[in-house]
Amino acid sequence: MKRDQIKDRILKRAARAWGSSSIEMESSFDPMVSLMISALSHELEKISEELQDLNTGVVERILEIMFPEASIGARPAQAILHASPLENNTKVSLLNQLTLDKRIPNIYNPLEPIFKEIAFSPTLEVKLASCEIKYIAYGSNLYEVSNALEKKAVEDYHHSLPSGEVFLGIELSNPNVLELEDLMLYIDIKDIQQKEMLEYYLKNMKCFYDDTQVKIKAGYNVPLNNNDAVNLNKSSVHLSEIIKEVNEYYFDNFYTLKEKLKHKGLKKYNLNHECFSQVNNTNDKPIIWIKMVFPESLVPQVLDNVIFQVNSFPVINKRLHTINKVLKNTLSYLALNTEKSIYLDIENVIDPFNNYYEIKDFKDSVIEDGTAVLRTAGASKFDTRSATELIQKVLDLLKDEGSSFSYIGKDFASKSLGEISQLLLSVQQQAGESNSVKNNDPHLIIKPRVDEAGDQSFDVNYWSTAAEDGNNIKTGTILEPKDKLFDSNKSIVLITTSVGGLSKQSDQDRIFFYRNALLTRGRIVTIADIKAFSFNHFKACISGVRIEKGTRKEISLKEGFSRTVDIYLKINKSEKEKLPVSEWGYLCESFMKYLKSKSSGVFPYRLFEES
Repeated sequence: MKRDQIKDRILKRAARAWGSSSIEMESSFDPMVSLMISALSHELEKISEELQDLNTGVVERILEIMFPEASIGARPAQAILHASPLENNTKVSLLNQLTLDKRIPNIYNPLEPIFKEIAFSPTLEVKLASCEIKYIAYGSNLYEVSNALEKKAVEDYHHSLPSGEVFLGIELSNPNVLELEDLMLYIDIKDIQQKEMLEYYLKNMKCFYDDTQVKIKAGYNVPLNNNDAVNLNKSSVHLSEIIKEVNEYYFDNFYTLKEKLKHKGLKKYNLNHECFSQVNNTNDKPIIWIKMVFPESLVPQVLDNVIFQVNSFPVINKRLHTINKVLKNTLSYLALNTEKSIYLDIENVIDPFNNYYEIKDFKDSVIEDGTAVLRTAGASKFDTRSATELIQKVLDLLKDEGSSFSYIGKDFASKSLGEISQLLLSVQQQAGESNSVKNNDPHLIIKPRVDEAGDQSFDVNYWSTAAEDGNNIKTGTILEPKDKLFDSNKSIVLITTSVGGLSKQSDQDRIFFYRNALLTRGRIVTIADIKAFSFNHFKACISGVRIEKGTRKEISLKEGFSRTVDIYLKINKSEKEKLPVSEWGYLCESFMKYLKSKSSGVFPYRLFEES
C-alpha cells in the first residue's frame, strides 16, 4: 500500500474517533498531528514493502528446497554437427571440444561487439566413417554435395528415376578403406510443416545395396545406454539427464545400416545404376551406391527439402574446465570458476593415485574421508542470501554502525574498534578491486583419505555452459576442433541451428514447473494435464490453452480420416517476438515429441496457434 493511501486511512480513522468532519479532516488537525501521521504512514509503507520482500523470499526458498538445481538450473543449447574423422570407425568422445567465436551485440557500445567463445561436445560416442555423401539422385535430378550442405545439379544428366526412389553416392575419402560397417545416416527436412509427413515415409523406407536389401535400424550406431556419462565413477547426474533428453529428441532422425557395404566398380552393379556412369568420368574416387525406396506418393518437391548426411551427431553447448591443485591432508576448498559462463555440472575428482572421489550432497557437518562435497547455494541455510552477500552485510554493518559501540567508553575498546575499521576499509577496497564479494561460483570441499599422507595433487574436471548465448548459431557455421580426432582439412559445420539454451528459470517459471509436476506426476492423461504441461513448456510465450476434438486426413493413400486431439495455443506476441524462429520451432517440436511419449491418449495430437 502506498504512503498516501495509508495516510488517508489514518486520517479517516482519526476524524471518526475525534468527531471531526471527513471533508476537511486534515486541515482541522493541528499541524504537528498531521506531521506525525505523515511520518507514521512513511514507516508503515516501509514495513509493507519489507513484508512483500519477505513473502517473495519465502516463496523463492520453498521453490529452491522443493526443486533442486538439476530441475530448474541452466540448460545448454543443442544442435546436430557434421565432422569427418581422420580414421575409419573412429569413436567420438564426450570430452571432445569444438569451438567457435560468436558475435554478441554490445548494447552499451554497438560499434564494439562482444565475441564469446562457444564450445560444443558430443552427447553420444557414435562411430564415424571415412566417407561422405557426394551424390543424391531422385526424380530427374542428380545433385553433387559439397561442404555437407550445398547441393549443385550435375549437368548433362538426362535420366529419370521411378517415384519414391532415392540413390545416395557415398564417396570413400580414405584409399585404404573400401568397406563400411554400421554406417549411420542423418535424415531431416527443412520445412517444419512436413516433418510428420517425412516421419511416415521413413517408417516405410527400404534400403538396397545393389540387389541385396540392407537391414536398416532406427537410431544411432551405438546403444543409448552405452554412454560414458552413466557410470559409477562420474557424478554428473544433471548433465546425464540433459544428454539423455537430447539423444531421445534426435533419435528419430538417425538410421543405421546394419550390413557391410563393400566397394565395387559401377559395372558390377545392376542395370539401374548405368545412369551414373558419367560420375565415374569426373570423379576417380571409390563410390558406394545405395538405393532407398519410399512409398510412391513421395514426390520430388518434398525431397528437395530433405537432408541426407553421414558423420553427423548431436552436440550440446558445454565447456570443460580443469583445475590441478596441490591440497593438504585436511579439509580443502576449491572455487569452480566458470569465466562469465554458467556452471553446469561436475565431471569427476581424481587424486594422484587415479582414485575417483564420490561427489556427495552436503547433509550435515560431517564429511567422510575420500569424498568431495559440492556447494552451490552459498551459505546453504534457510536464508535467501548467499555467503558473499552475508560477508558484504557484515562489512557494511561494522562500517556504518561503528558508533553503536561507543557506549563501552573504554580506550582499549575505542582503539580496537579503530583498528577493525581500518582493516575493514582495506578488505572492502581489496574486495572491490577483485569483485570477489559478488562471485557466486560453486565451490568444492575435498577431504583426502587419511592413509594418503602429505600434500597431494588433485585434478578436478567440471562443465560450464553459455546457456542462452549458445542459441541461434546458424546452420553452416564452421567450428574448430580442439582434438586431433577430426579432419581439419574438411569443414566441421552445424547442419542445424542451435536451440534450447536456457538460463536459470525465473520464479514464475518455477511455479509452472511445480504445478506441472504436482498435477501430471510425469504422466499426461487428462485435459488439465495437457494444459499444465503446455504452460510449463511454453512459459510466458502463451497466455491460454484450448483443447478440442478434431479430424484429419491420413497421409497414407490406403487410409481415410482419423480423430485427433487439437491443442490451440493463445500466443503472447510480445514474448514470442523475443525468440528466434528456430527457437520457437524447437519449442513446438519438442512439445509434440514429449506429449507423444508421455501421453496415454489413443488419438494423435495436433498443435495450432491463435492470436
